[in-house]
Amino acid sequence: MSELNPFEQNAIWLVLAMSLVGLGYAIFLRNQILGEDKGTAKMQEVWGWIKSGANAYLNRQVRGIVPLIAVLTVALFLSVYIVPPTTEAMEHFAKLGIDDAGRVTLLVAFARAIAFVMGAGFSLTVGQIGMRMAVEGNVRVAAESRHSFSGALRIAYAGTAVDVEVRMQIDNGTAATGLTSLDVEVAIETLKSYLHSSGLNHAGTNLPPL
Repeated sequence: MSELNPFEQNAIWLVLAMSLVGLGYAIFLRNQILGEDKGTAKMQEVWGWIKSGANAYLNRQVRGIVPLIAVLTVALFLSVYIVPPTTEAMEHFAKLGIDDAGRVTLLVAFARAIAFVMGAGFSLTVGQIGMRMAVEGNVRVAAESRHSFSGALRIAYAGTAVDVEVRMQIDNGTAATGLTSLDVEVAIETLKSYLHSSGLNHAGTNLPPL
């Protein structure tokens, strides 16, 4: 992170810390939900049918999305031969001791593909977590509503916080913000030396062009 000023370096560490706190809070809520009563045998029987249907949907979703991710990953890898690394990117790699144009092109191609897989993987993960936690929370809300309205609202809030907030990947969601921030953090720190392909710079910052 030597190319960043102290404020930007501190901001990156702050984002990383916030993402970990968000993930920790989501795990706390998940454990809290799973520890609640699931109700009567009949309620659990109905819940089992709902859970089976949700799992079937999620599994079908994965089978449909993963091939598309694979195709797009290959397309992004090959895109480097349509939009090659810029002169600025070549100069950056030269400073790292990599002055072979073919090697730079290959590194950039891998970086584009890896960054896309990371983002798609986190997106798919938060969707899976969100729906599974919604199903887990529903039966527990129903069970608690037999005894306490406020207790049911408490469980519903916890379930919603893990479900909706995970799905709202770049909004104010707790776990999703954690995953998305962590995704961006890892991508920047792991691949920043290889992502200088498009020549797009962020005005007002010292971040290298992505």
